[in-house]
Amino acid sequence: MSTADGDIIGAKQIFGKAPTSHAFNIVLLGDGFKQDTEDDRQQEHFDIAAQGFLRQLLGTKPFDRLSAGINVFKVNVWSMDEGADDPSNGIACRTYFDSSFAGSGMQRRLVCNSAAALRVATSYVPEVHLTVVVVNSMQHGGSGSGGVATVSLPAGAMHVALHEAGHAAFNLADEYDHVPTDPGPTQHPADEPMKVNLTTMVSAGAGKTTNEQRLKWRWALTPGVPLPTTAPAPGCLPNTAPNPHPPGTVGAFTGGGRYNCGVYRPEFDCKMRNYWVPFCRVCQQQISDVINSRSTLRPRARTPITVVARDAEHLDVFAVAADGRTMNDWWDPQHGWSGWSQIAGGRAGSGSPVNAITRYGTQLGAFTVGTDSQVIGTYWNPLSGWLPWAALPDLTCRRGSAVTAHLRGSDHIDLFAVRQDGQVMSTWTEGGKAWVPWFPVTNGEVSLGSPVTAVSRSTAQVDLFTVGPDSRVWSTVWQPIVGWWKWFWVGDLVCRPGSTVTCVARNANHVDLFATAQDSAVMTAHYTPLSGWSTWSSVSGGVASPGSPVSALSRRTDQMDVFVLGTDERVYTAQWHESGGWSGWDVVQNGQGLRGGTVSAVSRAPDTVDLVVVGTDWTPWTTSRRDGSNWDMWTRLSVT
Repeated sequence: MSTADGDIIGAKQIFGKAPTSHAFNIVLLGDGFKQDTEDDRQQEHFDIAAQGFLRQLLGTKPFDRLSAGINVFKVNVWSMDEGADDPSNGIACRTYFDSSFAGSGMQRRLVCNSAAALRVATSYVPEVHLTVVVVNSMQHGGSGSGGVATVSLPAGAMHVALHEAGHAAFNLADEYDHVPTDPGPTQHPADEPMKVNLTTMVSAGAGKTTNEQRLKWRWALTPGVPLPTTAPAPGCLPNTAPNPHPPGTVGAFTGGGRYNCGVYRPEFDCKMRNYWVPFCRVCQQQISDVINSRSTLRPRARTPITVVARDAEHLDVFAVAADGRTMNDWWDPQHGWSGWSQIAGGRAGSGSPVNAITRYGTQLGAFTVGTDSQVIGTYWNPLSGWLPWAALPDLTCRRGSAVTAHLRGSDHIDLFAVRQDGQVMSTWTEGGKAWVPWFPVTNGEVSLGSPVTAVSRSTAQVDLFTVGPDSRVWSTVWQPIVGWWKWFWVGDLVCRPGSTVTCVARNANHVDLFATAQDSAVMTAHYTPLSGWSTWSSVSGGVASPGSPVSALSRRTDQMDVFVLGTDERVYTAQWHESGGWSGWDVVQNGQGLRGGTVSAVSRAPDTVDLVVVGTDWTPWTTSRRDGSNWDMWTRLSVT
């Protein structure tokens, strides 16, 4: 009755392609399945059960929509005997994980040697999050805790398996009432349950009030639903009345956690109460939160995300996590999204984004302002991966400012940063040599929160733009003989303080600027050598969400695309064509972003545009479009 009563046959991944370090990993173990013989193929029965679990998992909300971040493995194990111990009936079986039934009736528990199950699971998948021990018995039974769920094989067993997984991996409590065969009281103690799907914070009765603001799932409440939604039966008996509200109503229904009164659950019915129904909305959100925490990123609010294209079939995305970690995810057609990983242990200072460049199609550079307000940088290539972050010392930057990295040619990198006093500073390197000391760019200053934007119309010229302390757009130009020009105004536009100037060079003789006015109107101006700078004009009457910058790109010399979050936080785009001027604004596939956020755009081929935005759920989402087709559906930027 131990691991001496059998042996491991082997393991196999049966679902998923995500890296185990960025996915929710499930390992299925067999117990009470004997070795296959010519007449008795019990290991094949386990394989069939594993496929049954997989079908049930992928057919159940929310796992169906989270499948890209899930891996499932099976480990075949043979035991000396078939079945499981049942001490109440005098049955003892020699099985590898020592599974055993306990209790009586329909709520029989089925337990196993959890330590042994975890030891085997982690030996094959060190990052395992849920271990399911499938027991070769037709008696009903199951249990779940501490990352291990145990389930037998009667009809509907895989519904039970997902219920037990709710206990084992997702901090979900039973939602059914008191079980008569269980000892103990029928009224829940006054203490608030630790589980996310039960609460005592809804009180009913003389002199007691309901505190909606303290309710765990107030975000999900159906508007107008009464609290409590149902009341306990007299004498703390189970409330057996039918559901007085439409299915899916979220409120506070009496009973749960094996208690009849004193505790409330979110919906009338849920898989944590009744194996045969879906998970309720609150439980689905909890499952999503757990799985997404391993495969998605919660970035800092409104800190821009950077997207670069190494070639037509490779994207790299850079972001800052809510805790300041510098993060990277990448995509190609063969692998999909790889999943977020921290770049060489780096952390960005509060509010500072990670900006990046790509060289030769095989190398990346990333730069940010670190937690000590110093500029830090790192490089990636296929052989070494990410190098350790290194400081570019002797410059203390303004808190929350950005480092602008600009590639001029294949071997010359210019950096621009904002000193504590608002002064624009620069350094550069060429051919892998040391960075030159930081120097001021002709005494230019920037508005608090505004970055410096750089563009090259040729390898012999750099144009800089920013919003100055007077909220006007300022510019300077570098040329080989002249050096840096004195800063000058670009037109008479007064911008929103702290806003961004976006620039696009369609060719060597044309620069287009985009900015938001004080009233958040989307404005543009352009430059040619013959006419100089134009006056500022509106882009089709567009108005941005306060604080949202305009993103722009030029895929051809006669075309530009611009993107912005509108006042309703939806993602909008407009196009300019040389033959017809500006189009009207269109919504991009119902995309929405956080108020004041950035729509990051990149063109990896002349006919393709990719967008990334931090959605209203605080996670990054992406979409793309090829010319002649509609925008793809928005998908969460995680693991695919």
